[in-house]
Amino acid sequence: MTSEPISRRVHYTIVLLVRASLVGCGCKSGPSPVLSSEEESKLVNWAFEMAEIGYGQTRRQVCEMVKKFLDKDGRPNPFKDNRSGKDWWYAFVRRNPKLSL
Repeated sequence: MTSEPISRRVHYTIVLLVRASLVGCGCKSGPSPVLSSEEESKLVNWAFEMAEIGYGQTRRQVCEMVKKFLDKDGRPNPFKDNRSGKDWWYAFVRRNPKLSL
């Protein structure tokens, strides 16, 4: 056994991983959501309200509602013609697991 300190014997990557898990940065990976959490909440509530009265919404209809939000607001977004796609949809459903459209 060597007389080096333990931090020298442990691989540097492991030290970084342990520090990251202990300290944590409070960051989320991936791009930030296009809609605010309040807007997403309104969208989820709208989808449930429509389902309650017998008009369940498809993925396309929900994406069309997102387009209306973005057209009205005029903020920059990564979508072509303000139209969200499948990747946004799957991320949205992961953020809102009670949806199953």
